[in-house]
Amino acid sequence: MSNKKTPAFDYALHFLHSVPKTRKQMEIKLLQKWYSEKEIEKTILELEKMDWINDTRFAKMYLQSEAINKWKPLFRVKWKLIEKWIDKNLIEKISKDLQEDINDGIKNKLKKEIQKLKEKWLDWYDIMTKLYNRGYNIWLLKQVVDSGE
Repeated sequence: MSNKKTPAFDYALHFLHSVPKTRKQMEIKLLQKWYSEKEIEKTILELEKMDWINDTRFAKMYLQSEAINKWKPLFRVKWKLIEKWIDKNLIEKISKDLQEDINDGIKNKLKKEIQKLKEKWLDWYDIMTKLYNRGYNIWLLKQVVDSGE
């Protein structure tokens, strides 16, 4: 792209300023504003060249934020990334790279959830059922229970 920035580029920067976006989210937003496909592609390529749109970084940050820091069930986080048009293979690759951190984060959340449910005088079956129904992996639940923490 030349030094002259297009209206599509200006709008894209405005759209990106608060929260990172995926390539497809940007493409859809620009299409909604009736920019030509040529202008959209040119804008997106420039943003990728400047590293302002990077689906790999977006997926990694999203997985870290949601699964590790906020302890959300992994399958729900993956589904949200798919809804944001991130490639399934990329999601799987990144989640494998972060698997240990994700599991540790979720285990910490499960320990806290189990403690809260114990305080409500629920038995183990009810606790496990409740957490499984919320989307937590049965094997991680078993590891937390078996560790006795």
